[in-house]
Amino acid sequence: MFGKNILIVCLILFSFMLPLVEAKTASEWINEGVDLAHLKRYEEANKAFDEALKINPQNADAWYNKGNVFYDLKRYDEAIKAYDKALKVDPQYPLAWNNKGNALDELKRYDEAIKAYDEELKINPQYRTWNNKGLALEKLGRYDEAKRAFDEAAKLEKAPQENNWILISGIAIFIIISIIALRNRKNKTNNESLKNTNTDYKINKWKIFGYVVITCFVFSFLAEIYVELFQAEIFLIDFIEAQGVIWALMAFLLSMVMVYRLNKIIELFYGFVIFFIIIFTGVFGILVGLGYFGWSYAKLEKQKIEKEQLLHKDDSNIGISNPFENQIEQINNSDPTKPVAITHNENMNIIEELFFTFGLLISFIFIAIGGLSIVFLSFFEIAFYWQDFLSYLLIALIASGIVLVVGVSLDKKFNNSVKAFLEGRKKALFDDKGLLRTFSLLLIILLPLLLYLLAFALYFAITFAWYGLLLLSNIPRVPVVVLIGLAIVAIGTGIAVFLGLYYLVFPPGKKTFGIEIKRDEQKALWDLTKEIATEINAKPINKIIITPDPGIGVYLEGNLFWTICGGGRRVLEIGLPSLHDLNVDEFKVIIAHEYGHFSNRDTQWSSFTYTMGNSLVSTLRSTPGPNQDEKEKGGIVGGIMYLNPAYWILLLYVILYFKVTNGFSRVREVMADIMAMNLYGGRIFSDGLFKVALNDLIFNKIVQIDFITPSYSRKMDNMSQIIEYAHERVSKSEIERLQSNILSQNEIQNIYDSHPSIKLRIDYAMKFDSFEAKDNRPVNTLFNDWDNINEKLGELFNLRRLRYINALNEASRFRNEDEV
Repeated sequence: MFGKNILIVCLILFSFMLPLVEAKTASEWINEGVDLAHLKRYEEANKAFDEALKINPQNADAWYNKGNVFYDLKRYDEAIKAYDKALKVDPQYPLAWNNKGNALDELKRYDEAIKAYDEELKINPQYRTWNNKGLALEKLGRYDEAKRAFDEAAKLEKAPQENNWILISGIAIFIIISIIALRNRKNKTNNESLKNTNTDYKINKWKIFGYVVITCFVFSFLAEIYVELFQAEIFLIDFIEAQGVIWALMAFLLSMVMVYRLNKIIELFYGFVIFFIIIFTGVFGILVGLGYFGWSYAKLEKQKIEKEQLLHKDDSNIGISNPFENQIEQINNSDPTKPVAITHNENMNIIEELFFTFGLLISFIFIAIGGLSIVFLSFFEIAFYWQDFLSYLLIALIASGIVLVVGVSLDKKFNNSVKAFLEGRKKALFDDKGLLRTFSLLLIILLPLLLYLLAFALYFAITFAWYGLLLLSNIPRVPVVVLIGLAIVAIGTGIAVFLGLYYLVFPPGKKTFGIEIKRDEQKALWDLTKEIATEINAKPINKIIITPDPGIGVYLEGNLFWTICGGGRRVLEIGLPSLHDLNVDEFKVIIAHEYGHFSNRDTQWSSFTYTMGNSLVSTLRSTPGPNQDEKEKGGIVGGIMYLNPAYWILLLYVILYFKVTNGFSRVREVMADIMAMNLYGGRIFSDGLFKVALNDLIFNKIVQIDFITPSYSRKMDNMSQIIEYAHERVSKSEIERLQSNILSQNEIQNIYDSHPSIKLRIDYAMKFDSFEAKDNRPVNTLFNDWDNINEKLGELFNLRRLRYINALNEASRFRNEDEV
C-alpha cells in the first residue's frame, strides 16, 4: 500500500511539473536543439531553434545553430541566410563567418567564401580558417596565395597550445631514466630492521621505465579524450589546458596512494606541490609530473624490496621482525631500577597537522565551488547536461577522497598510539591534541560534503531521467511503466533530498523508552552521581532515566544549536539489564566513564553527528532504489529504481560517513576510559566493563530473540524476572564461550563499531594502577524501591512486546491477502 501511495503522489507531482518543464528559456531551447542535431534529428532541432527565436528574434546563437542544421542538410542557400542573420545581430561572430565561408565554398562561390574567411581572420585567426582559405584559393588556381595561406595555417598548427605529446613524453622519460640511473644505482636501506645487516639492493630501473611509459601513454590518451569532450576547457577553470588538469589531478591522487602505502604525510605535501606546478606552468609542469610519477614508483619498489628482504633475512640476523619490538626487548633485558628511554613518538607533529588541515581546506574549497555551481548554474537555470555532471562527479571524488584518506590516516595513527602504549613504547595511552583538532575539523567538513552530495545526487537522478527520456524518444513505442519509473527516480529522489534537508534543520528529538527517576525518589543514586561529578570536576547530571533495554549512556537534551554549544539538560540513561551482578564500585566506574563524555564535550559532537547521520539515513531510506519491500521489487519500474544513481551515491557516502564518525567515536571512548581509570583504577574498570558487555550480550541473545517472539506464552511482569530468565537460559559452557568470544575480538569488526573492542579496552586497563575496592554492595542497594522500578519497567517491556507481536500479525495478514 505504501509503495502504491508513493507512486500516485509522484505521478500527481509529475503532472503539475510538466508545465514548468515546458516553460524553457531561449538558451535551453538552443541547448536542446544542439543535442537533437548531434542525434541527427535535424527537423526537431530546427523547431527547437525556432522556439528560441520566438522568445528572442535577435538571438545570434539560435540563427547560427539553425544555419548549421541547414548546412548538415546540404541546404546551403538557407544556411547562408541564417548565418547572415546571425552576423547582422553580431558582426564579430567568428564561427558564423567561417561556416558561411564553408557554405559558399560548397556552392562554388569561392571569391565570396574567401571574403568570409578574411572577416573571421580579422577577428580570430585560426588554423582551420587559413586552411579553408587556402583550399578556396587553390580551387581558383591562385596557388601562390594558397601556399601563403597554408604556411600561415602551419604556423598556428605548431603553436604552443598544440603540443606534440609524444615528443614531450620522450623528453620526460629520458629525464626520469637519468634521475633513476644516477640516484638508484646502489641504495642503502632506511629500514631500522635492516640497517645492521649490510643489506644493499638495486632498484630495477627498466621496471620503473616500463611503469612510466605505460603511465605516459595512458594519461595522454585520457587527456586527449578529455580535450575532445570539453573542447580543451574544463568547468570553472577554462583558462587551463585540459591536459594539464588531468595530469595535475592524477598526481594528486597518486600522493594520496603514497600516504596510504608509506604512511608518510609528507607525500601529500609533494602531491600539492606537483599539482600546482602542473596547473600554473603547463608543459614544464607535465615534465615535472612525469618525474614525480617515476620517483614515486621507485619509492614503492624500494618499500617492496625492503619487505621481501625483511622476510628472508638469515636466521642469525633475524632478531625481531617488528622494528619496534627491538625497543621492547631492550626494556625486558634492561635493569628494572634504571629508567627506560622511550624515544618513539606516536603523536601527530605540527607539520602533519598542517598538511591534513590544508588538505581538508582544499576539499572544502572544491565542495563550495561545486555546490554553488549545482545550485545556481544547474538548478536555478534548469540545465542538466552530462558534461557538467562529469565536473560535479570529479569534485565529489576529490573531496570524498581527501576526507577518506585523512580519516583513515587519523584512525591508523590513533591505533598505533594505543598499540605503542600496550607495547610499553609510550607512557600515556592517548594525549594527542593535534589528532583531536584534525579529527574535529574533519567532522565539520562532513557537513558541507553531505549538502554537496545531496545536491549532486538529485542532479544525477534528474540527469539520468532526462537523458533516459531523450534516448526513449528514438523508440517508436515506449511502455508507460518506463516513463513512470523515470518519473519516480527523479521526483522520488527530490522528495528524499527535501526530507533529508528538513531533518538536518529540524532533527527529531531522542525518544527514550523508560521511566524518569526523581531526586526525592532515589536520593542515594542521585548523591552518587553528584559525588562522581565532583571528583571529575564536571557539572552534575540533570536527569536520570531507567530503561528496560541494555546499555548505559549519556546525551544532551534540547534543540540542536543549544546542545552543540554545550547547553541543554544532561541526561543519564541506565539500562536495567546491564546492572545485573554489578557492585557499587563497578557501577561508579561506568558512570565516571559516562561523565567523561560530558567533560570531553563528546555529547556536543554526538549531537552534531547524530543530526547529520539521521538526515543521511532518512534520505537514503526515502530514495527510490533497491530498498523497497520484497513485493515491490522486480519488473521494469523496479529495475529502473534499482539503477537510480542517487541511491548508490548516498550509500557510498553512508559508508564513508560511518567510517569517519565511528573512528572519531572510538577516540572519545578511549579518552572517557582514561578519565574513569585514573579515578577508580584499571582493575575495577575492566571488571565492570566486562560484566556490562556480558549482560548486554546475554539479554540480546535470549530475551530479544526468544522472549519477544509470538510463540512465547510465559508471562513475566517484573523486569528482574525477565533478566534472571535470560541468565538461567544460558548454560555455564555457553557463558564461557561468550566470555571467550568477547576476549578474542581484539580488532574492530566493521565500520559501524563506535567503541574499541572489549578485549583492547581490558588490555590497556591492565596497564593502569589498580585501586582497592571500597564498596562491594550490589548496585540495587542504591535504589529505594527496587521492586517497584522493576514492575514498572516490566509493564513497559510487555507493552512493547505486545505492540511488536501485533505488528507482526498485521504484516502476516497483509502478506496472506496479497498472495490470495
